[in-house]
Amino acid sequence: MSAPLSDQSARPARVVVPAHHPVAGAVAEAELPTEGPEAAVVVRDAQGVLRDLAWAPDVAAEVEPVVAHTDDGRAVLRHSAAHVLALPHPPTEDDLALLEKQMRQIDGAGQTFARRTLDSVDAARQELAGEPYKLRLLDLRAAGRRDHRRLGPELDLFSFPDEVGAGLAVFHPRGGVVRREIEAHARRRHQQAGYDFVYMPHLTRAELIQICGPLEWYRDYMYPVMRFDLNVDEHGTAAPGDFYLKPMNCPLHNVIYRSRSRSHQELPLRMFEIRTIYRYEPGPMHGLTATGGMTNDDSHVFCTPEQLRDELAGLLAFVLSMLRDYGLTDLHLEMTTRNDAQYLGTDEQWATATDALRAAAASTPLPLVLNPGRAEFYGPRIAVWATDSRSRPWKLSTLQVDFNLPERFALAYTAPDGSRQRPQMIHCALFGSVERFFGILTEHYAGAFPAWLAPVQVACIPTAAGAVGHVRQVADALRAAEVRVDLDLSDGDPAARVDAHFAQLVPFLVLAGDGEQAAGTVSVRFRDGGQLDGVPAAAAVEAIGSWIARRDNAEPTAAAFSVAA
Repeated sequence: MSAPLSDQSARPARVVVPAHHPVAGAVAEAELPTEGPEAAVVVRDAQGVLRDLAWAPDVAAEVEPVVAHTDDGRAVLRHSAAHVLALPHPPTEDDLALLEKQMRQIDGAGQTFARRTLDSVDAARQELAGEPYKLRLLDLRAAGRRDHRRLGPELDLFSFPDEVGAGLAVFHPRGGVVRREIEAHARRRHQQAGYDFVYMPHLTRAELIQICGPLEWYRDYMYPVMRFDLNVDEHGTAAPGDFYLKPMNCPLHNVIYRSRSRSHQELPLRMFEIRTIYRYEPGPMHGLTATGGMTNDDSHVFCTPEQLRDELAGLLAFVLSMLRDYGLTDLHLEMTTRNDAQYLGTDEQWATATDALRAAAASTPLPLVLNPGRAEFYGPRIAVWATDSRSRPWKLSTLQVDFNLPERFALAYTAPDGSRQRPQMIHCALFGSVERFFGILTEHYAGAFPAWLAPVQVACIPTAAGAVGHVRQVADALRAAEVRVDLDLSDGDPAARVDAHFAQLVPFLVLAGDGEQAAGTVSVRFRDGGQLDGVPAAAAVEAIGSWIARRDNAEPTAAAFSVAA
């Protein structure tokens, strides 16, 4: 009968590791076993964190050995064995004998397993350049950490409850804040650019959609018809009518344009609204990037033919600057041109619009990709593509010239000579879909939104009971500066509360204990772990408020943060 495993307490309960010396040396000096079930495979530091034997503390530290036969020890060994196995596919029965033989050869080579912390995923890719399987795992894990479908519930931003319906997002309070800020900035910029805000109903009569073209053109992408007795004549008699959840805003904006006569002096006329439309998109839903109901930031510009070139150039510059406002700076353009087999409008109209779009693209420093023959039948288009932090391209903003709707709605304006002329119409959307744009930004920033977009911008945490009043005053001052604050007065270890707010990716943590309370100061901690201590409370409020107000998309850090003396 083999001897029983000895109790952990029979060995030294603690080992002192000198500053800047690896744990392995201290373990060897303590003459602990290096093989078998009693071997120390890792150690546990004073905070309970497992450290491998290559770890060298910055200051002298007392650690507890964790041996191979314990639960934690076995977990470490199994993790190392997984690295040895490193299969690109699940093993079959035929693989097992060969795998065991190869693993024993690798294990017999005495390779060292060491944990290394690298600054970024890119640094890890360089470190693992010769290990394609681990690179694939790294990319998968990096993508998984950024997947907005995972981050939404984890950060309490949004969800897709089964009882609501597939593809229909429910935005929680924190997600509602982010969405409100995204939309508010778009509204603010459109107002500055001279747009008129309009508001349309969610339902429309079938006859209005039919003006745009036969219902057969759109029916596959529309929700089923609804019949209501909403058509009431002057005698109070109700007649049934067919209504649809609107699949687009364009026809309703045209109704506003033609609601009265227009003069050339009113043009260009720019209409804008952020409104939900409803399209049944065949195929699988995919989080926020493919939904059953989407909110368009829809603008329509009506102008004279002479104004078309300048309007397109101005529109393109406008949408590019707005995308950069949200931190999307890697951009390129795509232009679709006429499909000669199917189009409306004259050759002259197409040539004028295409030349105007080409000139607008040439006025930017961005590369232009031509997509010949792929334009919609009613006019050419420029699309703006943005590449996110995962190097994925997304088609976002579009500028579309339309020869169809002005004709179908008989839109007109009075020219300087008194004649009635047809206006040019431009469709423009910055986001395309607010929900989709939200999902793209969530993954672009991996949930760590810039401070101006973050749902909670500052968490204020007293680290001692005597500092509660002081921290409350700081929180009130931040709120007065229109900063979104979470004042955390919950029970429990302050370190655990700090960790909880870090997990929620709050950009600024304001901490104060008895010492800070007495001095009228705070500590400001950042998402990267950096910290500024002894900051006067009023100066911290001013600096945080200033950072947020200028909508800086950079990550706030101790080095980048400027605090007035």
